[in-house]
Amino acid sequence: MSRQPILPKDKKNPNQTTRLEAGATNMFSSKVREINREVVKIVKSLDYTVTTINAAKAKRSDLSFVRSWGYDRLNDKAYPVYKNALITNAEKRYNYDLSSSEILRLGDTIEEIVDRIMMTTMHDQFGNVQYVQKSNASQLWLFSGFVEPAYKKGTNAAFRNLSVQSDQYADDVDSVRQLFSTDAYQFRIQALAAREFELMEGFNADTVKDARRILSDGIATGRSPKALARELTQRVGVNEYRGRRIAQTEINVAHRRSRQAESIRAMESYDIKIMALWVSALKSTTRISHGSRHGKLYTWEQVNEFYSKNGN
Repeated sequence: MSRQPILPKDKKNPNQTTRLEAGATNMFSSKVREINREVVKIVKSLDYTVTTINAAKAKRSDLSFVRSWGYDRLNDKAYPVYKNALITNAEKRYNYDLSSSEILRLGDTIEEIVDRIMMTTMHDQFGNVQYVQKSNASQLWLFSGFVEPAYKKGTNAAFRNLSVQSDQYADDVDSVRQLFSTDAYQFRIQALAAREFELMEGFNADTVKDARRILSDGIATGRSPKALARELTQRVGVNEYRGRRIAQTEINVAHRRSRQAESIRAMESYDIKIMALWVSALKSTTRISHGSRHGKLYTWEQVNEFYSKNGN
């Protein structure tokens, strides 16, 4: 006889993914900061000479503004913010001993740094790191260490709940390991790995593009290495926030999609009706639109419609 569904026991951590989220966001932050340290080190090693220009010339040059960076959360993009700089009577201009081709190579070096740090596997027991390409996307550190475990956790939760609510499902599916070994599950895992790889590629491309822009602009306009390092660090700070948000979002999306995938398979295979109970952790940062749905039942179509709108 079927029984009642299994409800979350921990109201603050209903999906049991808090530890995965913390690990992923911390590792993302660590990697972004490592990128910043290496890039700033390169900037500080550049050779230059200094000339002094008067305030009038400084105002007519790009030295008359300071650029900082903001983050558009809805569109997941960083954007530059410009404000007027304080111009003194004797402004310094830094002349870097770099040709245009050398500036391009400097950007290539930054790209190599970003890929080396971000496009890796999780460390093995010997501390080795393997570079990840599209052909082995499932070994990417974000996926193998955090997103895939969240997906498996969601599949296991769906299996346990369906097993107690449907005798037919329980008789047909012996264990969650049986689900993990199916072609359909492996296909979904590979698709998810490809998604994470492409997402990381996009993150890296944006990081490199803005770093190139900051360096080329700064070198062309004669900004000091200190000013360049400061702007790079500030820009990386935006990337760190974006990276932490990506990590948290991807883990929760993986958990939800795994439960949905197994629920839909069960509905199609056993002709049973399934609805999703909306459970929110109701944190201080929870959006009103999320919290207001807490404790209510929805079809998966309704869930997907909600998440497709307004940056939900």
